[in-house]
Amino acid sequence: MAGAPASASSITDDDAVDELAELEEAGGVELVGTLDAHAAEALRLQIRRLARQHGVDLTAMRIEPASEEDASA
Repeated sequence: MAGAPASASSITDDDAVDELAELEEAGGVELVGTLDAHAAEALRLQIRRLARQHGVDLTAMRIEPASEEDASA
């Protein structure tokens, strides 16, 4: 990371997988964001790639459109 102090910690793929494993044990992971269809698909593919790369058993994934209430906020 250019310009970051040497003492700054960075999050690695391994750190992210460890966090996801802890969250999964608690019942799952929810990501909330405003994404168009292409960005949502890219995110889905990236999550699957990381899971496969790190041996995480991804059992289900659901992508839902925002409710009208959320979209107007």
